[in-house]
Amino acid sequence: MKKQSTNIIFFGLMQGFYWGTCASFNVFLVFYLESLGIPSSHIGLLLTVGMIAGVTSQYFWGYLCDYLNGIKKVMALCIIGAVAAVWTLPTVQGIKAIFPVYIAFMLFQPVIPSLIDTWTIQLNKSTRKNYSKLRSLGSLTFAVMSSFFGLLVEKYFFNAMSIAFTLFSILLFTTVILSEDLVKEKRIIIKETKYKESPLSLLKNIKFIVFLFGIMLIFIPNSFISSYMFYIARSVNGSAREMGITFGLAAILEIPIFIMFGRITKKVSVEKLLVIGSVFLVARIFQLIFIKTPYGLYTNALFHGIGFPIIISSFRHYVPSIVPKHLIVTGQAITGAFAGGIPYIMATYFGGNIIQRYGITHCYMLFSLLASIAFIPFVYLNLTSLKNKNKIPASQFNG
Repeated sequence: MKKQSTNIIFFGLMQGFYWGTCASFNVFLVFYLESLGIPSSHIGLLLTVGMIAGVTSQYFWGYLCDYLNGIKKVMALCIIGAVAAVWTLPTVQGIKAIFPVYIAFMLFQPVIPSLIDTWTIQLNKSTRKNYSKLRSLGSLTFAVMSSFFGLLVEKYFFNAMSIAFTLFSILLFTTVILSEDLVKEKRIIIKETKYKESPLSLLKNIKFIVFLFGIMLIFIPNSFISSYMFYIARSVNGSAREMGITFGLAAILEIPIFIMFGRITKKVSVEKLLVIGSVFLVARIFQLIFIKTPYGLYTNALFHGIGFPIIISSFRHYVPSIVPKHLIVTGQAITGAFAGGIPYIMATYFGGNIIQRYGITHCYMLFSLLASIAFIPFVYLNLTSLKNKNKIPASQFNG
């Protein structure tokens, strides 16, 4: 019992420390690049190329974890690589020199949340039952940091970002090293090896492919808003302060949903929750068309606070039910790439160019349309689930 309690504490700390790194660096990266005089189209290209590297690397890291039969070593390496890239960034000047450094950063950092989530869900029943509650600690840290950190960034710029990122990374690294690794017994490995499939077999899994398509589309508006909040805030006369408060409020509103997710799944299937969460994320991007003041951003945070935790918790629990057991980490990493990678690429590349040429309102309309298409694959998954009577038991998600 003591060991299980320790695991729960460590996973909660991992969530908090990782999202602390994001709140101190990722959120304000565009603000920093803008301060260097880099145009939005170049920033968009930088973010896009970086995420292409991030998406590609997630497949590698996920399969490496499955191959090594553990997560701890891979996560430790990724943390070290991300910190090294952050401290290299201020030593270079000009967009051409920034490109390779940012790509190096993205080779390591994007897979970390997927590994933490997978580790939590797969280690044992106790950590799996508490996943959503533990994830809420990440939202709490993100909320606290982003609410006030914008003021420090405006005053100290990259120094504040890099120092805070490093401190949280050191704490995350320490927690990872002290945690129990995800290691299967030899008899289980032998049994799975006998029927082991290649990661390419996931490409033949129709339900998994349809699911990835829906996840990709619904996270397009979320990626756009997260990446270009600086421009969104500026369009309504806001600043880094309002930008940080908006992110903080959105994260605070996530917490109740994460905590109650286990109870919600007693009454609503995970497939239905994917549809419900999508409604709020589509509404989030659509609402931006009508805001005129920074206070409209605070209202926008409400849609994120409901939709985002529903989608995240749902797909983290849904993936293990539709992929082979020996490819769960790979499947989760691929899903993470389709949730935070490919949508990010589309949002940053097209978003940066559209903002510069036509204005930000055109982005809202385009991404609202694309995200709305996500209802098609999610409705298909619901119909398939009902037809096959293969709903995921809610009891395994109770928190």
